[in-house]
Amino acid sequence: MRNFSDLIKQPLSISLILYLFLAVVLIPFYKYQINPDGISYISIAQKYIALDIKNAVTGYWGPLISWLLIPFILLGLDPMLSFKILCTLIGVVVLVQSNSLIERFIEGRALKYVLLLVLAIVTIDYALFLLTPDILFLSIGLGLVNLLTQEKYNYRSAIYCGILGAFLYFTKGYGLPFFVIIFLAVNLLFYFRTNDKTIKKNLLKSYGLGMLVFFFISFIWVALLSNKYGGVTYATNTKFVNALMAPNSLGHPQEYKGLLAPPNETAISVWEDISFQEVPSWNKFGSIKSIKYQLAGMVKTIYFCYKLLYKFSYLEFVILIISILYLMEKGKKVVYEEFLVFLMFIFLLISGYVFVLYIEDRYIWLCNILLMVMGAKMMEALLRKISISKRTHLALIFIFGLSFLSAPRKALLYGINIDKDTYVLSEKLKEYNINGNIASSSDWNRSMYLCYYNNWRYFGVSASQKNDVEKDLLEQKINYLIVWNTDRDVYKYFDKYEDITQHKLDNELNIYKLIK
Repeated sequence: MRNFSDLIKQPLSISLILYLFLAVVLIPFYKYQINPDGISYISIAQKYIALDIKNAVTGYWGPLISWLLIPFILLGLDPMLSFKILCTLIGVVVLVQSNSLIERFIEGRALKYVLLLVLAIVTIDYALFLLTPDILFLSIGLGLVNLLTQEKYNYRSAIYCGILGAFLYFTKGYGLPFFVIIFLAVNLLFYFRTNDKTIKKNLLKSYGLGMLVFFFISFIWVALLSNKYGGVTYATNTKFVNALMAPNSLGHPQEYKGLLAPPNETAISVWEDISFQEVPSWNKFGSIKSIKYQLAGMVKTIYFCYKLLYKFSYLEFVILIISILYLMEKGKKVVYEEFLVFLMFIFLLISGYVFVLYIEDRYIWLCNILLMVMGAKMMEALLRKISISKRTHLALIFIFGLSFLSAPRKALLYGINIDKDTYVLSEKLKEYNINGNIASSSDWNRSMYLCYYNNWRYFGVSASQKNDVEKDLLEQKINYLIVWNTDRDVYKYFDKYEDITQHKLDNELNIYKLIK
């Protein structure tokens, strides 16, 4: 009993108990959630299990989350459930890493409890949000922040940083340039903090050692990608994001190129490795017009980033502005401020996405947690300067914590049983013994989900004119065409083919058999 009593006195323990309780309750309601990226990561993991290394190696998706999925799939667990369980376990690491920062920078016990309880809810939202590796990127990023803000930074710390940097890269291609820049920037900060030549020399050695470890580990993956794609390659998604954000962009290739064959025999769709698809190139600085477009796009992306921060908590942008103003007042002494490393992570992480003109809220989860800790530190400093009752003190801490719960609360409620209807529909379709190549009239994502559940090969939506769609489908040897209810009038001329659903699913779709 005494051990249990001691356990619940620890803020991290209470946070983990709440987190795991929420996971057990919510995972059954989120087991149907599905998205294109998740299907790709699962398919890649299955290829590693089948020792199909040639097709498992892809420059569009980082390999680490697929590697971590392998043991769960080998245990016989459903791959999508495996993904949710894996992300939930990674969330435990996020809470442990967050606790390390909180223990280092926050003194008040009540504030620690509130922060970690709030983070339990925030983290379960991140874990169940989508089938993506972003929570893995967050956990590794927090580990890197912890290493670079500890009191004793030495050779061992630098080695660990190099290892985590490689893991960031293996999680997402963006991790490579981000680590190279942030590790250099923070080490320069350490270098200018001291006038001791011996310390400066040791810092240079530490930096070199960390980078050596990082490049040694990363080189293996870069070599594999370069061999596959026929040139020095660390990732292939950069050119697609560049094309997506270019002036007069047509969108993703599958949105305008029509029927696209999956890249290999076991792939569900072209999205598993879209690297070989040709997309329009765009030089951001090739002309005055392009430069103006790039600068305008960066302004819009910065504004969108502000909206994302405000969406998570109306306090985040305020915390950020106050932090910047505070550091500006410090002048040359700013290099000694403990939270300068936090701000460097925030600005450098966001800056990369601003430059490519594309950002999503899941890309800046690390910023959210760092700003929470910074805000808590500011609040603690403020509460020391004002004379208020203990009850008011606790009330203010409680309100501070609640300000970060609006977004995860809405997201968790919205996500309950999401995509269940697609799963139910896929189960109904199993009785028709469909197999082979599939195309659809529209709804690329949902059509692909049906193909994933039934192990069909999805070719997408024809981009041909109405009179040429049939010819296009037959040339691509499409066995079945899914016609969604909303497109029935446009595709009514396919009524000459057998509707294998026999109009039993008229309220949702018809499936026409084109090739026997």
